Amino acid sequence: MWLLIGKTALIYVVVNIAMRCMGKRQVGELSTSEVIVAFLISEVASAPLSNPEVCVWMNMIAIFVLVGMEFLYSYLSMKWPFFMTLTQGRPTVIIENGTILEEALLRNRLTIMELNEELRLKNINIADVYLAIIENNGQLSIIPTNGASGVTRSDLGVNVQSSPQDFAVIIDGKILEDNLKRVGKNNKWLEKYLRSKNVASEKEILALYADQNGVTFFQKKLSKNKKTKKLFKTAKKTEKK
Repeated sequence: MWLLIGKTALIYVVVNIAMRCMGKRQVGELSTSEVIVAFLISEVASAPLSNPEVCVWMNMIAIFVLVGMEFLYSYLSMKWPFFMTLTQGRPTVIIENGTILEEALLRNRLTIMELNEELRLKNINIADVYLAIIENNGQLSIIPTNGASGVTRSDLGVNVQSSPQDFAVIIDGKILEDNLKRVGKNNKWLEKYLRSKNVASEKEILALYADQNGVTFFQKKLSKNKKTKKLFKTAKKTEKK
């Protein structure tokens, strides 16, 4: 009796620590790899409770091995973005410029009825959707048209652009060609902008966002920014003194 209580308490503590190590996310926000790890942890953790002959310490080691694999997976995904694309796929646009993309619905095995259900849950009419994207975690992201975005700039007499949204053109040194086309730009335009910022390569860029009117956000990587490196070195010397 007391042995079972002790095992249960120990497993609870270890699983709690393991899940906290994976980060603070709701179940619906877990990626594919995180869902797999969560299921495997639940299976491994339940084995010593259902079978007294199973060594509880070996299962604890297995749980932390799974968490370690998740850390490794996350590191590889950050280091090489194509690794995440290979294992998780890419976000899929299913409504663009107010038009439903039927091929995208078929690829994701999503019916119009299911799409309508998602839109109702988000309290938005399909006619008011400018862009709808199925994210890698299965969530549906909605960007409304300017007219459905509450009090708009046009209501205040301010000039409005045709697109209500900017897009990531460069993320962590990688050019997102689809988004570049979506904002009506090309690689020549991008190269010209980078030259104007004294940037030799897109690999030096942490994030660059743009809309149809041009760049809306631009930031270099710290590792490529020599001035920032000098500031960090100066700060460290000051701390030592």
